[in-house]
Amino acid sequence: MHLLRWIAEQSWDAAWRDTLPVAGADGTLAGRFRGTPLEGRLFAKTGSLNATNALSGYLLTRNGRTLLFSAFANDVPPGADGAAVIDRALLLVAAD
Repeated sequence: MHLLRWIAEQSWDAAWRDTLPVAGADGTLAGRFRGTPLEGRLFAKTGSLNATNALSGYLLTRNGRTLLFSAFANDVPPGADGAAVIDRALLLVAAD
């Protein structure tokens, strides 16, 4: 989070965000958040390892605020979808 906050304060912040996958549009987020309020409004890096999912980046709320976030689903049981849990949580945050 400290790195994302620091980047947000730099003059090149917009160029940095342009390198991140966009929800519902490209990269590892092309199939996520499609048809939701976060489509095109979430810019983040995904990650997974063993039973862990992660998503960190920026999201634009309905009221126009930009939020920095890092979300992790750790020790995800077999058959469960940690990424879907993270997605649902972020949709709730963005609705605020």
